[in-house]
Amino acid sequence: PMRELADSVEESVHLNVLTQGRLLVLLDVGSPAKVRISIEAGSQFAPLATNSGRLLLAYYEPDDLGAFLAKDLDYGALSDEQKQQFQRELKEIRQHGYAVTRSEDRAGLQDISVLVGNPAIAQASALAIACLRPRKRDETLQLVEAMAECAERITHAQGLTYERHPIL
Repeated sequence: PMRELADSVEESVHLNVLTQGRLLVLLDVGSPAKVRISIEAGSQFAPLATNSGRLLLAYYEPDDLGAFLAKDLDYGALSDEQKQQFQRELKEIRQHGYAVTRSEDRAGLQDISVLVGNPAIAQASALAIACLRPRKRDETLQLVEAMAECAERITHAQGLTYERHPIL
């Protein structure tokens, strides 16, 4: 499904998980475009500093999220106001069912991620695209919808089900 998505939207697609307090890139499927963004499989990032990390944290149960954040040095370094903003962002991500942000690492990039799997049974990953150019809202929502369909196919291939929110 990821190859089909990468080919149809002409963007590289990667799959990420949270493990040992880090976001780990499991797989990167390159875009067929000549110029593309690629995130190397095996790369690790601080979860709070990534779109996919925040998406996955948004689906943690409150006790699990609290335990995770209590150990996270980046979260500990935030001011009280920044922590409240972060919590609001997680709530918004969960309400929408996806995350879209301007890249924190590279100017001109837009990061989009959707949930794969079922977080209720601790089987969740993030399907993500780093777009070379920011997209208009309608284009972004079309891309999110295509990503959500791919995520659903991956989820079902794992023998899992998960009721998704409609894309807002």
